[in-house]
Amino acid sequence: MKSLENLGVKEDFTKIEGQCRINVKLKYDTETEINAGGPDIKDDEINEFFKKLQKINDNDTLIISGSIPKSLSKDFYKRVLDTKKMEFTVDIAGEELLDYLPYNPLLVKPNIDELEAIFHTKIDDRNILEYAKKLQTLGAQNVIISLGKDGSIFISD
Repeated sequence: MKSLENLGVKEDFTKIEGQCRINVKLKYDTETEINAGGPDIKDDEINEFFKKLQKINDNDTLIISGSIPKSLSKDFYKRVLDTKKMEFTVDIAGEELLDYLPYNPLLVKPNIDELEAIFHTKIDDRNILEYAKKLQTLGAQNVIISLGKDGSIFISD
């Protein structure tokens, strides 16, 4: 948190009793992921988080990133967005990203593999802009498609 402070970024994390999860990726010819289930988050910790959401103002941006811990309902991020109108970015994998586009996120950031999974098609140089712009049509204000070692593509109005 000190590094955020050094950058001038204000944080207001909700502390939880459980440990953060650890994910491991092994790469050789193929990639293998080992993803831990994450902590059990208690009701009082959830309530504290929702109290903090009320402090968000027009100059703040909420960042939604990663999978929802198993101890929370699958619609937890939607509950967060339904709590208060706010600017937010979303970086979550798979088709679940589509569920958040009607909320008009400021930014979405799928990688090329996730974009393929979302639209059930092979993405290449000929159609990547079409599918990135489709995310905008569906509600994203801005889109970054991560291309791994090849960089990224940014789409905005």
